Amino acid sequence: MSILQRHWSQDSTTTLQLLKAAHTCNEPQHGNLYREICRINDSKAWDTSELISLSAKLTQGKLNRNRYDSSVQWTDEEAVNFYTNVVNAAPTRALQDYFENPCNYIADWICAVNRSFSYLAVDYDKRVYKIYLFDPLAPSFIDTQDLHQLLPRLHQSSYINCLEIDIDQPQHHTHSVYFKLNASSLSEVLEPGYQPNPQITNRLLQNIDNSQQVVDALRSICSGLQRVTDPVIKFPNSPGENAGSDGVNHLSAADYGISINTFDPSCLKYINDYRDEILAISNALACRNGVEEWLDAIRAFDCFIGYICVGGDFVTFYYKSTSLVQKNPTTFTRG
Repeated sequence: MSILQRHWSQDSTTTLQLLKAAHTCNEPQHGNLYREICRINDSKAWDTSELISLSAKLTQGKLNRNRYDSSVQWTDEEAVNFYTNVVNAAPTRALQDYFENPCNYIADWICAVNRSFSYLAVDYDKRVYKIYLFDPLAPSFIDTQDLHQLLPRLHQSSYINCLEIDIDQPQHHTHSVYFKLNASSLSEVLEPGYQPNPQITNRLLQNIDNSQQVVDALRSICSGLQRVTDPVIKFPNSPGENAGSDGVNHLSAADYGISINTFDPSCLKYINDYRDEILAISNALACRNGVEEWLDAIRAFDCFIGYICVGGDFVTFYYKSTSLVQKNPTTFTRG
């Protein structure tokens, strides 16, 4: 039995089956990212279920649930293989063909960014392949920065520099950047007067009629968390670093989202325990039918929520499969 076959066999009751249950897409390369994670972690102390994260984005009138991601490389020594990981995990033939050109834009961008800690993600609803390159040693905060001074070094100074590639037409791609925030909790971020930066107004949940219902549900889900981590703000389609004042205006008006880490080993937040709250959010966003189907599909896996992202008109739950069927929190490494 090959290494890959052995992993698929061992993990057949957790991550692989969860991917099949959670996703409604039927793409030939749907499992490429999963298979690549199995391959590169065969000799490491990680289980696939600890690395693969799925997500469900509740937005106005619809649910996007065909999305998943994973951390890929962690050290400078491993980074030399990162482009191989990117190619192997590519979710479409069009992307794989594009990567065969050694001078493609993605290869040049990866070399230019020069970061080792990385994530890969596939979003079949938006039809994009995402490459995340982190700077975990010197994460950038945006709260007190002047956007005019920040713009010329926006991408290079970001906490996460992200490239989002169209999986059907890879010549089309956009950049996103992420920064950290000095906020203590989701409750603070959801306060009406909260601003992520003096030049950026609070627009979270502003496009939802019944936003208070969403706020109440999110606060209920996050109650009791003791571990405090810095929230992260994402600016999609970020301007180029030579954009001048127009770039600052673009950044100030961006439809940003803020992510909160909800992983607390002493207070894990299981999706099954917060079905009512999630359905309340779906009611406010008019996507209840799709959300009920998704919750029913993943019920047997007793998933926990690792992150929650909130935007002007959406709430996204990032969740993982787990072997913690007895709800006995661990540090998620093999003994």
